[in-house]
Amino acid sequence: MADIFFDDLENIIKDKLMKANYNVKIAVAWINFKLYGDIFNRLLDSGVHLSIIINDDFINNKYMDMINVLRQKGAKIKLQQMATGYQKMHHKFCVVDDSLVLLGSYNWSTNASKNFEDLLITDESIVIQKLNEEFKLISMISKDDVRQLQFLPKCSECGSFIINIMVLNSNVDKYYSTEMKVISTCTCKWYEVKSETINEQFYFSLQSILDKYSDIEEEMYIYDYEDENVDQKFDLEIQSMISQQFGFDNQIHAVGVIGYDVLYSDGDGEWTTNILWKNRFVAKYIQDKYHDSFNLV
Repeated sequence: MADIFFDDLENIIKDKLMKANYNVKIAVAWINFKLYGDIFNRLLDSGVHLSIIINDDFINNKYMDMINVLRQKGAKIKLQQMATGYQKMHHKFCVVDDSLVLLGSYNWSTNASKNFEDLLITDESIVIQKLNEEFKLISMISKDDVRQLQFLPKCSECGSFIINIMVLNSNVDKYYSTEMKVISTCTCKWYEVKSETINEQFYFSLQSILDKYSDIEEEMYIYDYEDENVDQKFDLEIQSMISQQFGFDNQIHAVGVIGYDVLYSDGDGEWTTNILWKNRFVAKYIQDKYHDSFNLV
């Protein structure tokens, strides 16, 4: 189900919120708590878990008294700070009971009702999952995290940005272990930041995801069908797993695994690092594949 609306958006939002039974997650840049405060209080009184992320600025800070009252009743409300005052937590989405999503251009404010705005409502599972992951990310990220990711250091020699990549390689010589190395790289060189051995179960779980989606792609080819969400589902599983294993780290810009590319008929080829995940704000600076094993092979 999916439908889009352009008018009477405030009442539509309130109607969907009041149907919540378990939890409501809201990431909306600007919320007028005078308009929605009563709804929020009623949700909390009925036992619904309420989590809200808004932009940290003077507009939202006008409602701090109301926000603190909601916090005392159990609401989790975060005012997201960005690296500079010109940047915003600009999302406008809400997930209700992990089964319905409201998203679009519409801020939950008085002025927004006077604009041309849109509100999309859908129960598409992949959209819900991705927005839940996004909400979890923003819940963890701090102003310093944003700054670290948006202002990368540059190499003094080549002038390119320095990227930190966590590289994983299963070590068959060490039972139940995976070699992990964090390397810093630019376009002219790389050097090792740290190296350690981690539990092999993480690598096995990672490999199982890779194998699963490799099989899915093979079936799609053999039986000539398409799944437009398969790439999104793969990315979501990888990101969720990495987040669970390592948490959020603004110093790690990407995670990759060692692989071997066969280039010739006799089996000869090269060791590469295939990037599975890229952190926020830095993806455009990171290659999908590095033709280097970074001394892990």
